[in-house]
Amino acid sequence: MLGAFNFLDIITLGNKGVNDLTNSNGTKVNWGKGHIGLAFFFLFHYGFFHLVYAVFIGTMKITGPFDNEFFRIFLLFFLGSQIINFVQHKIQYKKTQPDIGKMFFMPYLRIVPMHLCILIPAFLGWSNMLVFLVLKVVADMFTYVLTSSYYKSAAVTTSS
Repeated sequence: MLGAFNFLDIITLGNKGVNDLTNSNGTKVNWGKGHIGLAFFFLFHYGFFHLVYAVFIGTMKITGPFDNEFFRIFLLFFLGSQIINFVQHKIQYKKTQPDIGKMFFMPYLRIVPMHLCILIPAFLGWSNMLVFLVLKVVADMFTYVLTSSYYKSAAVTTSS
């Protein structure tokens, strides 16, 4: 869900943020509609990571109780938060130029908890699903704080 909304965020930029892209020498490049190719590259690459993790997690033995109803409620709240964040980003982009590089790499920070989800149960004896949900919540809170501070600082910069 996060990757899909990030893809939508990048692909709906228009030419905003595209001027922030640089080549390997660090000089700015006029990418034109390059954000569309970047969005599809992100969708493929990020999606592939998650496909591999979905297969891996799907083959893991789940120990302990699992509440399907709670999981469905969690997914609905997560979808709602992603919709709200998407709308907030679009409103903010009217005031400030987004950094497409940060938009591209920020979701990858959530891959670290997936690695930990694989290792922690073996060391602490916790259920795989408990570790996954705890790490997912911590990652969501961390990235929310990180992106919120980014958007607030960008708003202050452009209104000055």
